[in-house]
Amino acid sequence: SLYNAVDSGGSPKQSFLFNTVNGFLKPEFEEHPPYPDATSAIGGVPRCGPFRARCLADSLWDLKESLRAIGSDLVIRPGKVVDVIDAIFQHFAADGFARGEVAGVWMAREETTEEAREQRDLENLVRSKGKDFRLFSDEKYFMDDRDLPFKSIQELPDTYSDFRKSVEPLRLQPRKTLPRPTALPPLPPAEAIPPLRVEYSIPNDRESFLKKMLQPIESQFQAFTKIDAISGGHDFSASNGFRGGESNGLKRLLHFIESDAISSYENAKNAPMGHEFTTKLSGYLAIGCIMARQIHEALRHYEDGEAANTPNQEQQALLKRFRGTAGFGCGENAGTKGIRQMLLWRDYFHPLARKHGNQLFALYGSRGRRTVHDGGDKKPDQHEWRQVASSPNSPEKCKIRGIFERFVVGRTGMSFIDASQRELLLTGYTSNRARQNVAFYLARLRIDWRLGAEWYECALVDYDPASNWGNWQYVAGVGNDPREDRTFNPVKQAMDYDSKGEYIKQWIPELHDLTVLDAQGNGDKQMLLKLYQPCNLEPDERRTMGLDGADSVEDPLMKIDFSLEKPKRNNQGVRGQGRGRFNSGGSWR
Repeated sequence: SLYNAVDSGGSPKQSFLFNTVNGFLKPEFEEHPPYPDATSAIGGVPRCGPFRARCLADSLWDLKESLRAIGSDLVIRPGKVVDVIDAIFQHFAADGFARGEVAGVWMAREETTEEAREQRDLENLVRSKGKDFRLFSDEKYFMDDRDLPFKSIQELPDTYSDFRKSVEPLRLQPRKTLPRPTALPPLPPAEAIPPLRVEYSIPNDRESFLKKMLQPIESQFQAFTKIDAISGGHDFSASNGFRGGESNGLKRLLHFIESDAISSYENAKNAPMGHEFTTKLSGYLAIGCIMARQIHEALRHYEDGEAANTPNQEQQALLKRFRGTAGFGCGENAGTKGIRQMLLWRDYFHPLARKHGNQLFALYGSRGRRTVHDGGDKKPDQHEWRQVASSPNSPEKCKIRGIFERFVVGRTGMSFIDASQRELLLTGYTSNRARQNVAFYLARLRIDWRLGAEWYECALVDYDPASNWGNWQYVAGVGNDPREDRTFNPVKQAMDYDSKGEYIKQWIPELHDLTVLDAQGNGDKQMLLKLYQPCNLEPDERRTMGLDGADSVEDPLMKIDFSLEKPKRNNQGVRGQGRGRFNSGGSWR
């Protein structure tokens, strides 16, 4: 965003999307691209799917147009950041610096392993040239690092609740955003701008740019997921309605407040479907189109109403838009408080990643003990995981790979899980509630939970390394959750949050014709149990629906014996946990 460009000095943004840049290759270089397809280390999953690639392309072009509108522009260069910066140095050195020279390189500080490694490589390059290299704290987060009440990162609490208590009240914490720039200097003359590498060509219009960005991503994604077998062909460029870019992010933010969705957010956020049940701002936050502090400031204007202090023209415009919305000028409510907590939860994983380093990606997580011999991934006694890499050519590996493939495309036989996986596969998004259930389900299968984290990295439009891997650790029981017995029963969860089966039927069309409502339009719980676990269907029902032989029906990966009876009270008159009790965790959006 323009705010981020000002706050962080227009720093280089690196992204591990090597297969994304291959779409910009000239035809004669396509056979031998300079960068390989980017796949994950454990499961060989594509590092980026089409929805995040679309968001990135939209965001780059939106920023380009915003900069042009105030007298500047954006130069786009494909490649690893170290290679691109090195090419700039070489360009100016070629004629003895007659066209100018690089004064220094500034960038936002990175937290996670691969990004930090490229950051170090870039720093080494710049310093080898005798130039200034500066790192700045990333300004897109809810709280500034300099305002955290810890002398060192090792003092950061390992539980979110302790962290939240140390920084409350949240409404008073974030720093103000800087004013939006109204003018910026133009780019240098064309002859002073380093040319593209000879292998590449960048289109001059949005649609061509988008097409070239998506082409290699779509091909790799379709080959990995075999998505046509589910969707019968799919248009990734227009399937989820999500458009990246600062302008679209701000529109979504203002709409969420103006539409009064904010007042029902706290109650609606657990719904699995609908456009207004959640903010849908996570994709914009993940890529830096908008900042958490911008969201906070918009909430403050809504909460303070006419009492907003000395508003400038931009703030006056916000007040005018929010006036008449329920809750305007009435202070913090459950919805605005819940959004701030969501922002803090999302951002908490960034300093946590800095504290635990590579353990964020370790099988036994931050609960594992660091040793010299095992690279910081020593096994606590209570955990056993089935790994793909442990036996590369064994029948066990083939079995695990088969389970993972069914998990990815939504053919596990647990309908709440399958609906979420198909929604993710076809849109790049799924709800917080569904994400927690999916992660718990894979972990309960004792499959290496990192396969799930890698799949989410590929598929999510709102992928963020620290948040994604931290949340997977949390649900898998190897992260910062103080309770290791947290349970998400997907049958009970479906009963609670999809009580009429609408979400499941929307994403699993082969179950759409199963009648689960009674004459009054209420859910028939016995029939719903068949919808939630199709293995419970009678033989004639399977034949009628064309489900004979379907692995999700005949051979579910997990079957839960679920009872509709209420749990009995204990001697103190309090209900026991019962089957499928939900224990609240943080928000994963």
